[in-house]
Amino acid sequence: IDPYSINDSNISVTSQNGLPVQLNYNLSDNILTITPADKYFSGTTHTITLKSGIKDLAGNKMNGEFQQEFFTADPEGPF
Repeated sequence: IDPYSINDSNISVTSQNGLPVQLNYNLSDNILTITPADKYFSGTTHTITLKSGIKDLAGNKMNGEFQQEFFTADPEGPF
């Protein structure tokens, strides 16, 4: 992954009410770790979006946008 293509323009997380989540990025050994600057609210749905501006080291862009919803569990359970 081209580290210069990892930024807020190409990666976003939004809460279930559409508000953006501020993110931190760590790229190590070609593994990208994305963490929220503050904790996610538990029991809510979020959407991560990876845009086609993300490139590999050869400069090739992704083949389009990727979106995935995820749910943050309540730490009290049940799991």
